[in-house]
This record gives sequence, structure tokens and C-alpha cells, in this order.
Amino acid sequence: MTLKAVLALGIVVLAGMQMFGPARTNPPTAPGQALAAKVPVPDHIQTVLQRSCMDCHSNETHWPWYSYVAPMSWGVIGDVNEGRDHMNISDWRYSPEEGAELLDGMCKQVKRRRMPLTAYTWVHWSAKLTDDEIKQVCTWANDSAERLVASH
Repeated sequence: MTLKAVLALGIVVLAGMQMFGPARTNPPTAPGQALAAKVPVPDHIQTVLQRSCMDCHSNETHWPWYSYVAPMSWGVIGDVNEGRDHMNISDWRYSPEEGAELLDGMCKQVKRRRMPLTAYTWVHWSAKLTDDEIKQVCTWANDSAERLVASH
């Protein structure tokens, strides 16, 4: 097979890949179902959540250009779907105990620097959390977890 034939086949395969794959969605949600409707979220924490968490953990994903190009789109959409399945900030339908556990887990994940994902921060540098932001998120998450459990 010649180099031209290999390149042509590669282009055909890449073009074909654009036709298949999971859908990018931002399901509608009622404001009354959001995390902020269940526990107070101070403005500085909301800013951190929007910048570093909500593209994967909410129904308010900002889909970047590369989420439209296979095969990268498959990974991005898969990460968003997995993030939403694990915890969805805009669709907070968890029991107080589940919500408290998720908030505790949020603190643990950011402390360990497992969230936001390293692959995400490679492209979205501003999503990286500073040490001070990690402390603030943990203080808020732990206080909010206690409030959720106490309100039940």
C-alpha cells in the first residue's frame, strides 16, 4: 500500500469517526434542584465550582471545540457523563446523608489533587486549585455536610 493510499484511508477513517459517538448534552434542570438550593454556596466557592468542577459535574457543561472532534470527543463526553453520574451540582437529588458524603468526598479529592482531573487542567490551566482554594472548598464542604446531616 502506498503512502498516499494510507493517508487517504486515514482521512476516510477520521471522517467516518465524526459520524459516530456519544451525544453532548446539557439536560435541563430546575434551579430548585441545584446544590445551592440545598446548602448555601458563598460567591467565592461558587466561582471555584464554576471554574474547576461544573464542566464535568453539572448540566452546565461548556463544550470546548475539541469535544466535537472524534476521537477526543469520546473521552471528553465520557468524562462528563461519568462526572455527572458521580455527582451533579445542578441536579442535587441526593439524600442528606448521600449529599454529605459527596461533599466530604469533594474535599478529599481536591486535597489529594485528584480533582479536577489532571488531563482537564492541562487544557484548562485556570481550573487548577490553589492551596488556599483547597482549604476554602474543604471548610465549606465540611460545614455544608454537617448542615445537611443536621437538617435531616
